[in-house]
Amino acid sequence: MAKPLNVAILNWGSPSNSGVGELFLNAMVESYPSTVTRVALTSDVDAATRDRWRSGEALLLPMTMRPRPALATADFMRFNKRTSPGAADAAASYLADSDIELLWIVVNHPVVVPFALQLIGRVKMPYIAAAWDEVAYQCRLVRLDGKLRRRITADAQSLFDGAIGFSAISTQMRDKYLLNRPGTPSRVMRYVPPVELHQEPRCDLGRSDRSTQLLLAGSLYAVSEWNALVRAIGNSRTQGKELALTHVGSRMRGVHLPSWISTLDNRPIGEVSSLLNAADVGYLPYWRQGWKREYTRTAFPTKLASYVASGVPVLFHGPADCAAAQEVRDLRLGVVCDSNRAADLLAAIDQITEPEFVKRFRQARKNALDGPLDPRQLQRDFKWLVDKAFDAE
Repeated sequence: MAKPLNVAILNWGSPSNSGVGELFLNAMVESYPSTVTRVALTSDVDAATRDRWRSGEALLLPMTMRPRPALATADFMRFNKRTSPGAADAAASYLADSDIELLWIVVNHPVVVPFALQLIGRVKMPYIAAAWDEVAYQCRLVRLDGKLRRRITADAQSLFDGAIGFSAISTQMRDKYLLNRPGTPSRVMRYVPPVELHQEPRCDLGRSDRSTQLLLAGSLYAVSEWNALVRAIGNSRTQGKELALTHVGSRMRGVHLPSWISTLDNRPIGEVSSLLNAADVGYLPYWRQGWKREYTRTAFPTKLASYVASGVPVLFHGPADCAAAQEVRDLRLGVVCDSNRAADLLAAIDQITEPEFVKRFRQARKNALDGPLDPRQLQRDFKWLVDKAFDAE
């Protein structure tokens, strides 16, 4: 390769956001030796036109799609017809002025799809597509109607088919979206906290002479599963079993929070890592029922890698046939419980805290962080796909 390509990342979300998406993008380009700029679609209509992010400059393109569920489809169509063409012109000029040679398109919101297709039509440059969640799932989250969902899903597939490279959050998602072009250079890319935040499992992990501490770190969205665990632990506490449960982060309505549960608001990632390390079990619930269940098959929650990096085994409480459950089983990083029955949940907690299980977890964790969950793999995969783009040119 003669020289590294100048790359622009297109996505939904402001570079000033502190969420996991920004952690992912910053880590991905950390060691890349050339220009990486951003074109960011944002709901902050008062945002400045230009911004900075850790790796360079960003062009911000505010959109006025308001969070009104009943009118989400109309707002989306209005943006796509009235605002998007002018925004695509501005982005095309920005990319030309910045000497950008390759687009990296992160499809993390439905609005990215039509905008990306407009932009590609203007700049005529190669691009790599990245899928973080299934597009149909994203459409349902923002309450788009069925006809528009189907159109955006089809357009997204066209976008993926035209990419010279592709990345996804799981093997299952990659296989689904590359069905038409299985030979496309691709990588499964995930964020894992940096090495400086890793903590070894505690020496007393799995000991039976202390209460068992379960901790969920991050957004709590699988309400039914959480509530089932709360009922199971509540019943066991009345029978003298010492189990404690803590949640750190934001939570949806309908979550049961009896007085014996500890709660904390969002904390910096370093503090969360220490809280996890002080626990015995990292609890990771995923939807087992309803329309969201079908999308768990390809999804991969960042919590899983964070738990492992922090030195705590994973109790995955969700569908046994999804990507995350398969990873937990294959890498021997914890226990999968696809049940809301109290007896099954308590049996899973007993299993994951057995001394022999903890002993195996210590070695399995090391193997995972030296292999598929190596935090440096994200940068390697980014460079590999960009190099493939150069070869294609």
